[in-house]
Amino acid sequence: MPSPHLAHAGALASAILLFALLAAPASSQTLHDFVEAAAARNPDLAALTGRRDAIGARQSAADALTPGAPTFSGSYATDQVLRNRQQREAQIGISTPIWLPGEGTASRHVADAELSRSSAQAAAIKLKVAGQVRDSLAEFALAQAELAVAERRLRDARTLEGDVSRRARAGEASEADVLLARAERIATDGELRDRRVALEQSRLDFQSLTGIPPVAAAMNEPIPAPAATAHPRLEDAKGAIDVARANQALAGIQVRDSPEIGVVARRNRDIYGTVYDNSIGIELRIPFATDARNRPRQTAAQAELTEASAGYAAAEREIGTEQQKARIGYDNALVQRDLARERMRALAQQSALVGRGYQGGQISLLDYVRVRALTYDAEAAGSRAEIGVAKARSRLNQAFGVIP
Repeated sequence: MPSPHLAHAGALASAILLFALLAAPASSQTLHDFVEAAAARNPDLAALTGRRDAIGARQSAADALTPGAPTFSGSYATDQVLRNRQQREAQIGISTPIWLPGEGTASRHVADAELSRSSAQAAAIKLKVAGQVRDSLAEFALAQAELAVAERRLRDARTLEGDVSRRARAGEASEADVLLARAERIATDGELRDRRVALEQSRLDFQSLTGIPPVAAAMNEPIPAPAATAHPRLEDAKGAIDVARANQALAGIQVRDSPEIGVVARRNRDIYGTVYDNSIGIELRIPFATDARNRPRQTAAQAELTEASAGYAAAEREIGTEQQKARIGYDNALVQRDLARERMRALAQQSALVGRGYQGGQISLLDYVRVRALTYDAEAAGSRAEIGVAKARSRLNQAFGVIP
């Protein structure tokens, strides 16, 4: 005969187990470890490392003496194919492009701004990865807690089935009760299998993200304190503005292609000349500045700045909204947890009363099974509410840009 206090004791055991899952220290793995492991597998962060190398190369190019490589030129002319009046001319030259006034410094400012933004981009990507880890870990913790409830429900169902079978053999229970208890055990067995599959799937999802097994206790996070630094997404948006301004300044300087300066050596002989004349000179090429060339570049730079400024304003609004929603969600999660605990206590007490009634023959097995099912559902809802508080706290940290 099952104890009339079975459901009450089971509810207490589930609460203790859930508290152990969420409040116990996370052995060797922390949320920081999981985020770092996921970041190491993130392709966007890997690509960002390559872009940083490219920016470093551009910084070095901006510090060079010239904006491009020197050019060698040469020519040779003769009238031998035509009249052959001994006219000969040979010329060689070497030239190099030169910086426009302020162009090298402006180019360095662009590269510096891009490098600075890349750090903000890395932080923004890492925050996104942290959000994925938080969500995946919460799914695992929920599946683990629901599995614990399903395992205890199956143990109780097996106990009840065995007790009803013994009572039936003693003539104290009907065959219908035996079949009902068996059906309840079969249903709980099927539910347990579903919970095990859900737990294994959530474990695989987490390991695919991080490469290491999950630990449910790692999802515990403190309430975010006032941030000492700006939100990573805002820093990224601000970096985009800095890059756009640097590009606009560079576009205002690069109003023409790079001028070229070079040295030319010429050796020639006129018609019927008997000796060669040698000469050395300096050659200078200065391209013209035209509106057809400069207007598209300058308007594109202005459009980039306008877009970056609008992006910053949009990010600021979105982050503010996300933070407000996260606070509301966290407050609601606390209320839902308290309500779930209260419901668990009420149903546990009801289950104990119904259990005593069933023991005394005043309550049918069907009513007792129904009340027990409500109690187990309340325990599962309580587990979800407890996990919901931890998840809401994680979302609060996520909204405030906290990277573990």
